[in-house]
Amino acid sequence: MFRTIRSLSLLAVVTGLATGTHAQTPPAPLPPGTVKFPPVPTPMPAPRVLKINPDLTLDLADKLKDLKLDYNFDFKYDYNYDKIIDGEKIRASIDAARALIDPLQVVPQGTPMPAMAPIPPMTLSMPVMGMIHDNTRFQNDPADSLYRRALATLNNNDYRAAAQRFKELQQKYPQTQYMAHAMYWQAYALNRAGSDAELREALAVLEQLQQKYPNGTRISTGNNGMNGGNWQGGGVQDAGALLMRVRGNLAQRGDQASRQAVAEAASKGTCDREDLSVRSQALSALMQIDPATAMPKVEQILTKRDECSAQLRQYALQIITQRGDEKSVPTLLSVAKQDPSPSVRASALEFVARFPSDEVFNTLETMARGEQNDAVRRSAARMLVGFQSPRARQSVRTIIETDTIPESIRVEMLSRFDESRGSADDAAWLRQSYTRVQSPRVRRAIVNAVGRIGGADSQKWLTDIAGNDQEPAEVRGDAFRRVSANMSVADLTRAYEAAGSQAMRLSIVGSLDKRKEPEALDKMIDIARKSTDPQVKRRVIELLTDRKDPKITAMLIDLIDGK
Repeated sequence: MFRTIRSLSLLAVVTGLATGTHAQTPPAPLPPGTVKFPPVPTPMPAPRVLKINPDLTLDLADKLKDLKLDYNFDFKYDYNYDKIIDGEKIRASIDAARALIDPLQVVPQGTPMPAMAPIPPMTLSMPVMGMIHDNTRFQNDPADSLYRRALATLNNNDYRAAAQRFKELQQKYPQTQYMAHAMYWQAYALNRAGSDAELREALAVLEQLQQKYPNGTRISTGNNGMNGGNWQGGGVQDAGALLMRVRGNLAQRGDQASRQAVAEAASKGTCDREDLSVRSQALSALMQIDPATAMPKVEQILTKRDECSAQLRQYALQIITQRGDEKSVPTLLSVAKQDPSPSVRASALEFVARFPSDEVFNTLETMARGEQNDAVRRSAARMLVGFQSPRARQSVRTIIETDTIPESIRVEMLSRFDESRGSADDAAWLRQSYTRVQSPRVRRAIVNAVGRIGGADSQKWLTDIAGNDQEPAEVRGDAFRRVSANMSVADLTRAYEAAGSQAMRLSIVGSLDKRKEPEALDKMIDIARKSTDPQVKRRVIELLTDRKDPKITAMLIDLIDGK
């Protein structure tokens, strides 16, 4: 019976999501007192299901990189979130995570840098670095069994035998649907075998592959097969990249035609990720064995300006920073100002902020005020917050209060204020600046920054904001979320009865769910039974589904029976 009730309850929740409704994350609390809430329900903004594609959503991709999260640079992956979330929550989550995992907080000048762990080799996504999992199946194809045997031979690293089997497959079954796959893996195996003759044969096979399939040379290892000449599927191997790798190997052995082809490809931004991975690992090894010899190589890498070496330059930045040597500051500043890659420049700014000085401050302030690239500008502005000098603090305050500076820059700076990067003096200034700032978005960021810094005066101020029906509903909701943890269950109950908007009631329900007192559960059950808003009822069911309590079971049965 309980399993049936649980299933029906979950169905109600799924139905709510399918219709576009969403219960916001429980807001923070109000201390005891009478709080006025707007009598007219405030419509919630249209919910959005966030899909992060690192290749397409550049702003969010930049934030992911801020968190030092690796993602695939060769393929387009969607990071699909099941929950409907809003931008403010994304920003808050990113800032909280960065505070935990990114040790880029500014320290007073002269503070010795902590010892760093050994630098791991840079992680990049490469085509087929280990076991080949090719799920493409044409089971009715007569070449299927031979193709499977050839793959097994390749996975045993018997490259010459594998190349021969793939070649035999093409000769024996010229009409096979596996033709493009067999040609690709034949060339792959020949390249791994690695003699001059085998490299030239691999080059010839890949050139034939491109001629045979001019509309697409990306070989699928998924299960969708070929569609209109374009290969699709779960995993994709780029035949063009393999062709360039083969030519690179021939160029190293003196083949002038291959050397010219590689040079032309490099000028167009064509990159060999497998080669880049090997180079980064070699640099890491040299750094462990002989740092004195490795450092000139690091400096040399940072002078490169081609697109292909951008990720290698990122890795070099990590190495030079983790050494904790202030002699690296000029190099880091040069990269921050001159590197063609915005992500490399932004990383250099965050790294150089570990060495606070007047020169570093001047660079950050200049870029925060006038840099053309948004990602670099946000990084510079973010790093300004935390400098301990009075001049830096005044600069931060001036930028935040200047309405002509883009909102995104000011919100980014405000997102950095918390208990570790904000003082009681900062909180007092923020409360005063709230009335001077015109932008609603910046005002909302100020409310959240004050809440993160905390303090008794801030709690009282947030309570007043939450109870002021002249303030925008979003701002009042943020203020409520920041203070609700300090409210008693009785206060939350009174606030629920006084709330006139669905958003506020959902927030209060979320706060009640976090409380351990029996009275909080009783109130949630009462809301589920008596509320006339189906979204609120569904939210309560969703929150209570995982609890095992006879009172919840009885409530669910009554709802199922329509009582």
